[in-house]
Amino acid sequence: MAGGGIAIIILIYILSLVPLLVFCSNIYYKRLPKPVVYLYLIGFLLTAFGWELWWTFGLVPPGQDVDHRRCPPRVDTDETNSNCIENIILPQEINWVAASFFDAGIVCMFGLWFVLKVWDRSVLIEWHW
Repeated sequence: MAGGGIAIIILIYILSLVPLLVFCSNIYYKRLPKPVVYLYLIGFLLTAFGWELWWTFGLVPPGQDVDHRRCPPRVDTDETNSNCIENIILPQEINWVAASFFDAGIVCMFGLWFVLKVWDRSVLIEWHW
């Protein structure tokens, strides 16, 4: 994942931190209703503990952590490439948090925006299963 890998990691940082900063500034200036804040927090927690931890650390069988997926080990050994720049810039200990912020910010908030654009706000109030 050489040169293109660094661009992807920079994109991950941008797509996870920019929505978080926008969201936090909107909370600070009280532009967001509390249910939207709760949706963001629930979305973050569900994605973080629902799948990001599992996929990042390779806990799902046959389990290969993100360090091995980004920079596969050499054929003659099973050790990861410790000089892999992608794993230095975005270690797996930060990767799952960044990916969860991305999921909560981009996916959940865009999903909410889309629902509110397609239907009116009453769809959230009158929702029945």
